[in-house]
Amino acid sequence: MAKFLYMLDFRIHQNLVHIKYLRGIHAVYAIKAVYTQGKNFGINEDCGIKVKLGVEYAEESELTNLRLDLLKKVSTNLLKAQGFNVQDEVCDHNYVFTIKSVGKTIDKNERYVCGAVVNSSKKKEKCLTVESYMQNKISKVKELCDQRHPDDLVARSNSEEDIKKIADASVSHELLSTKHISTVMLKNFDNIDKSVKEGSYILYNNVRMNAVLDKYAQLLLKGEIPQIPEVENLFTFSTLDIEEWNLFYNYIIKYPDVLKATVTFHPKLNVNVHLLWSFVSSLCHEFSRYYEKNRFLMPNPTFDSRISELCSERLHLLRSLRIILRNSLALLEVEEVQYM
Repeated sequence: MAKFLYMLDFRIHQNLVHIKYLRGIHAVYAIKAVYTQGKNFGINEDCGIKVKLGVEYAEESELTNLRLDLLKKVSTNLLKAQGFNVQDEVCDHNYVFTIKSVGKTIDKNERYVCGAVVNSSKKKEKCLTVESYMQNKISKVKELCDQRHPDDLVARSNSEEDIKKIADASVSHELLSTKHISTVMLKNFDNIDKSVKEGSYILYNNVRMNAVLDKYAQLLLKGEIPQIPEVENLFTFSTLDIEEWNLFYNYIIKYPDVLKATVTFHPKLNVNVHLLWSFVSSLCHEFSRYYEKNRFLMPNPTFDSRISELCSERLHLLRSLRIILRNSLALLEVEEVQYM
């Protein structure tokens, strides 16, 4: 309560109390929390609940089994982030990821029913193998790179490792951005599908963030830009506009609430992996719009205080968003790429 009051300004005028919410102070407070906690920002302490997760594989459907494996892996990360003790031994709460809603299970497992991967006929996909599926994604990623940079061989020269990472991100987005109980319908392989575009777009924005901060470090080393003040020495952000505040509020301040919403335990277990994918996608799209309209690094040979303050606040915003994005991608088991 004391921290909240610290962010309010009280004025009395004509026997009325006017309360102003000091967004700049709240933004600085949020950044300090992100910097201090780093990878642990939004992570809860041990809640004392032990959980065991397993998988009951589907017959004749490699892609459905791939989805079940990915759901289990990311659900494990999200449960741990909310303080659950996920273990391999049988305990009080045992769940098996399956597409079957009825039938016997071993070790008294409770069914965690998930949707299958289906084809355009809305029938469970049985013909396509994981290997063929992945090769198609890799081909689509290469095709997308060629379309974006038709005349730039350097920009098109992503390593095979990075291309594989982008393909993996696309697969995760396609199979996990839909609520677990719903089926996933495969799109037409003749065109570049949305999952490839979205997976590459998200990783591209992460690369953008890294590039700006790397450039700042280079300019600072050359003495062409002043060093931004340490966040411990900041009290408020005075140049904060509505667009920047939306980024702060929706993607930094609200991040712990987003993580909390990914797991519900009562009356039954639900791990909402799709919510985190939706958050990551929204963050990258909103950041991209902001990035296109604003500059983070501006020539400042005279070290003008107004320009320095503006750059400082934008760079602190960028650093915080990068931490949030990196943390989210790690929970989703998505690896970063170095260049795109």
